[in-house]
Amino acid sequence: MAASSASQQQQSITVKFEAQDGTSGPLVISRQVAQQFGFFNAMLRGEFSESSERSVVLREVSRDVAAVVLRTPNDIVRDLTQENFIACLEAVDFLQYEKPRSILKAIKPKVVRNRWLSDNDIASALLKASFRRPLIRRFISEHDEVLSACGPFVLQSAGEVAAVWDNAPPSTSQDDGTDNIEDGDGDGKPTAASSAPLEYVMSLLNRLLRSLEAGTYDVSLSSLKRFATDATRSGSFPEAAADIFECTKLSEEKAVEITSPGEGKGDKTDDGRYVAVLHGSERECDAKLEFDIRSGPYDEESSSEDMKLAGVRTFDITADYCGQANERTVFCYSFRADISIDTDKEPIKIEKKEFDFSQGLANMPVFVIGLLWTQPITNVLVIPFKDSEAFEGKDTTVASVKASVTIRHYPMRCLVLHCLRLMIREGQWADMQGVGAAITRQVAEQMAVYLARMTADGVSPLRVLTSWMSGWGSEQHLDEWTRSEVSYAALSTAVMETHIRDLAPFIRVFGQLIADKGGRDDSVDKIVLRLQDEPDTLRTFIESMFDDGASGGLSTASGGSRKRGRISIGVECTVGRQEGGHQGSRFRAMKALLVVLID
Repeated sequence: MAASSASQQQQSITVKFEAQDGTSGPLVISRQVAQQFGFFNAMLRGEFSESSERSVVLREVSRDVAAVVLRTPNDIVRDLTQENFIACLEAVDFLQYEKPRSILKAIKPKVVRNRWLSDNDIASALLKASFRRPLIRRFISEHDEVLSACGPFVLQSAGEVAAVWDNAPPSTSQDDGTDNIEDGDGDGKPTAASSAPLEYVMSLLNRLLRSLEAGTYDVSLSSLKRFATDATRSGSFPEAAADIFECTKLSEEKAVEITSPGEGKGDKTDDGRYVAVLHGSERECDAKLEFDIRSGPYDEESSSEDMKLAGVRTFDITADYCGQANERTVFCYSFRADISIDTDKEPIKIEKKEFDFSQGLANMPVFVIGLLWTQPITNVLVIPFKDSEAFEGKDTTVASVKASVTIRHYPMRCLVLHCLRLMIREGQWADMQGVGAAITRQVAEQMAVYLARMTADGVSPLRVLTSWMSGWGSEQHLDEWTRSEVSYAALSTAVMETHIRDLAPFIRVFGQLIADKGGRDDSVDKIVLRLQDEPDTLRTFIESMFDDGASGGLSTASGGSRKRGRISIGVECTVGRQEGGHQGSRFRAMKALLVVLID
């Protein structure tokens, strides 16, 4: 019996602590418990100077925490409390628990069942600790309920996000960030991708976005702006918005295999939020139009899986947001495609990168945004097919095409869009103007195309665009595609009738940015054609031209308040007297009125 007791003592390890009050005694743990931890295994293998003494001093773990952690797994879980479980997780990480998946899986039910993370201070503290301890990062990311509770509190960790932002590559695929090492649980599975800070931050940002969309996390506009500013180490929110939209940092890619080319149903990403379709088209490729927006669904009559490749001139790749949506939903993404067609010889391969901006924005892909119920549209990447002659006389169809579409999602941009959403709802037009002016013009114009398509109740696209574009210098005119798309959406009958009082300020700003007289005439003609047969709407429009607040308190890029030109009351009266006159005279009078307004 004495020999057995001596043997047990020889196999045990004495753990001592730096006692703050001089009263904390050591803990004696069995070899079985010690072998659960890499820290003690190193000592057992003789790698520490204390190995021969079979004792060690722990300075990083308190005795109270060690008394919980240095036990069997069941005992650890039993003695966890809301007050000590974060410290215990940190200790388990420090002591290098050999089977992390098993212990985390055992701890998670107690944390969730007892709703410990419903205490915001606890959830926030756990998230803070996760940036210090990889095991806690793993605990959060591998358990959806824990991630949902902690994710939104990333807003309180701007400094940690900034460290990741500084070192982030342009984008990360679904597989990036995984360490791919055995975790010791014996199941052969690699550790979680979230053990890498980049992937972890992405998961937190995405969960924050889900919470904002669902309305389960209430956050102020000032808090969102402060986070974006601090996380990018910017001097102001407009500067942060520009930094975020002018690079592809903290973006992630999701690949979609096209299983039925030519069919309209399409294939979705794993999260069900995006759908991609490949169409064959007989339309010749317009070299200037590699990316296009089309109202409503794609014209499926012009494409089918049975279309012969000999007649295909372009492949149109559509990728659209299809997730559940509400007024709080925002999204930002770009996409590219890889196409392969088997032949009797070598396969034909077509790699289409995202359509990039030009003029100093190389490798910056054109993107899609949505906020405040962006109207249904189809976003199309146009890919020329130059090998159709190889299929002359053959029955090879679009259905034989192999393709994958890669969609790149931008969580940080989505946070900026949430800020814009709140600015619009709160009527912070000067701030909107500041952001629109800070972002590089090409990028800001791309955003304007989608801002013109907002349909949420109480939101005037005309008012939003007026503030967004007011800071743009008129010396740089709108790109023709931008002018056409904004004009098509913002000057629709529905928009003008609903928001007629916002039309005059919009025309003042928009008209100054149109380069040629033909472009101005096109926009003016659209307005006149829509208003000339609506006397009540026309009257409201004319009245709004004389409102003192028509400029909305905005300043132009040249400085000072934008003053409307002097408009003759005689013109107004002339328009009013044309009801029984010649249609052409009325048209010319109204057009003259609008030209004066623009000039």
